[in-house]
Amino acid sequence: MKLKLIFSYDGSAFLGSATQPHGKSVQDALQKALTHLGIFSKILMASRTDKGVHASFMVACVECGDHFKDLIYLKNQLNKFSHPYIHIKHLKFMPSDFEVRFDVKSREYRYIFYHGNFNPFVSRYVYFYPKIDINKANEILKYFFGEHDFKYFCKSGSDVKSTVRKVFKSHAYSYKNMTI
Repeated sequence: MKLKLIFSYDGSAFLGSATQPHGKSVQDALQKALTHLGIFSKILMASRTDKGVHASFMVACVECGDHFKDLIYLKNQLNKFSHPYIHIKHLKFMPSDFEVRFDVKSREYRYIFYHGNFNPFVSRYVYFYPKIDINKANEILKYFFGEHDFKYFCKSGSDVKSTVRKVFKSHAYSYKNMTI
């Protein structure tokens, strides 16, 4: 059976999300947690993140045996082996033709600029930067709306078939002492 996992993770504990030869990735840690429960199939993730990037609603998929019926129990067991840096939020059985990488409709990214004094308790999650003009930021962000070729934002030698992407929404807003 195909199992979809929705989870969050603290990217500061990993050297990226995709499996690495040194085993220090989100995918490697999640694979290890699944192995503890007798699920040995390779996990596939909807997308990848770089070192230090966090995720709130990452989606992954793995084949598992028919004997896994109680998804609440399975979720709790997975969290025992994946905490404190990965947290499984939801599990769901999917049809066999579900493709986690290609059935994704959109992705959302947030960048957090903190305008206060340096704080080591939040330093893994924000970028410390002086206050910015929200109106000017939103004027600039309007240029990202629509369909554009982002080839200059990709690493060189990438095997991506197309670097053209459509941006549906791009805006900045203030929240407490931060700009998002």
